[in-house]
Formats: sequence, C-alpha cells, structure tokens
Amino acid sequence: MIPWLAGLGHAWRDARLSRVALGKYIVLCASLLHVIWAGLLLVTPDAGGSTPLHIIVVVCGGPWRTAIVLTLVAGAAMVFPFSKYRVSNRALALMLIPQQTFLLMSAGAGIRAAMLGHYADGVARSWTFILSDQLPVILIAVLYTVAVLEAAFES
Repeated sequence: MIPWLAGLGHAWRDARLSRVALGKYIVLCASLLHVIWAGLLLVTPDAGGSTPLHIIVVVCGGPWRTAIVLTLVAGAAMVFPFSKYRVSNRALALMLIPQQTFLLMSAGAGIRAAMLGHYADGVARSWTFILSDQLPVILIAVLYTVAVLEAAFES
C-alpha cells in the first residue's frame, strides 16, 4: 500500500468523531456533498436553482460566493475533527455547526417544497414525489445533527 495513503487511513480511524457512532462518515458525506455542490455551481450557476441549493445561494448572495462558502465550510468541518490539537468535544461540536446550518437550510427547503407541491424553480409535482426526491438531504441533516449532539455530550 502507498505509505501516505496508509497514514491517511490511520488518521481517519483515530479521528475524534470515531468514538461517535458513524459521526466521521456523516461529516465526510456532508463535506463531499457541499464540495460537489460548490463544483456544480462553479460549472454552471443553473445548479443554484435546485431546491437544496437555492436557499443557500439566496443567503450567500450568488453562486460564486456560495461555492466559496460551501468549500470553506466543508473544509473546516473536515479539518477540525482530525486536528492534532486537542479540543474539547463541545468545541468540536461548535466547529461543526456552520455545516450543520447549511444542511438544515437545505433540508428545510426540501420539506417546504414538498409542502407547497413545487420545487424552488417552480416545477410542480406531487408532495410525495418531492419528499422522496429530497429525503436524502433531509436524512443527512438529521444524522449530522445527531452526530453533533453526540459529540457535544460525549464524556
């Protein structure tokens, strides 16, 4: 195996969130989601019309700013759990809150779209269709919140 890759795997297993059930994988999943969204926004601003991203683009003030903010938030979420500096579990949880905020905004937009019966871009569908489409983002937000709470209250 490649030495630096083996070291990365060791660092991943020893991450602070490793003690929290699946916490590190939830943070990784959310970070990858945000980096991919940022990449899509850089490729085409049309990606900002999707329901989970629309609210974030509105809050951040455009697709370019949103891409930068999403990348920084994802990077920060991945750096702090693997930091060589010792931080308390509550400090670690506080460091994950910016990413959690974006996830909850996206989940809320998905739930709102299902309740209204149309996506952010105006396409009308049944609420069951929209909810099933937005469910992965909603579940990631819920699981991420649970991981942050577990990290905050772990002894």
